[in-house]
Amino acid sequence: MTITAPQRSIYNQHLASYKSQQGKPYTYKKDFSDIEDKKPEVCVTLAKLDLFFRNHPAVNRKQFFAAPYGIYDDVDYYNIGYYTSQAAIKSYTLHLKQLRGQSPDSAAQVELIRDSLVYIKDFCTKYSIGIKDYFKASQGVVPAWVVHYAEHNVSAYALLGFTYFNFQIKSLIFSIPPDEIEFFLSDLLENYSTYMEKLDNSTTAKTLVLKGIPAINGSINKSNEKKRQEQLKLIEPKKKKTKKQVENNKST
Repeated sequence: MTITAPQRSIYNQHLASYKSQQGKPYTYKKDFSDIEDKKPEVCVTLAKLDLFFRNHPAVNRKQFFAAPYGIYDDVDYYNIGYYTSQAAIKSYTLHLKQLRGQSPDSAAQVELIRDSLVYIKDFCTKYSIGIKDYFKASQGVVPAWVVHYAEHNVSAYALLGFTYFNFQIKSLIFSIPPDEIEFFLSDLLENYSTYMEKLDNSTTAKTLVLKGIPAINGSINKSNEKKRQEQLKLIEPKKKKTKKQVENNKST
């Protein structure tokens, strides 16, 4: 069986999660011929997971594979077949609940904040928009930042970090229809004051957002300006050669 590019990505995410939990370095697998030739059961599992993620885009893959390691400490390694089970879904749900209750200065939350800021930077760069426009962008009929939060690509503490830069996050929440708040943002709204207090009293997390947000803003602006300059070059009319340049070309 042939392993597709999305399935290779799934395999490598599984590998990365295991190695990270063990504190070991890892390199992404590029040659899958051994699995394709000798391990048909792994190929079937990867196909199942590929279908699962396509049917459930709100599932954060990184957190999904990390989940059982964060919840249980009696197993050192979860093979990829485990992740097609109901137990994997249960551990993912428990893991997300546990994450929300952790201090913003916990290792898991700090990593999540850092990943969130990178995600926002990449989104803005991809669509050539600035930080201010990030909170105005939409995916379908729903604001993009709401979708990103609901899909666990952007954490509560990363979002609340923008309040230090005069972004009125709570006002943005209330600008959304009540049914969408209930569906996407009920946890953020219910715990807004608690999350904000924890962030205010944190050390590592607060420092990370205070330094990280201006840093990604600078990176976004630099990238967008580069794209603008490249576009200007494409539409800039070619300068006509002077009479002297034409005569010189003829003489050569």
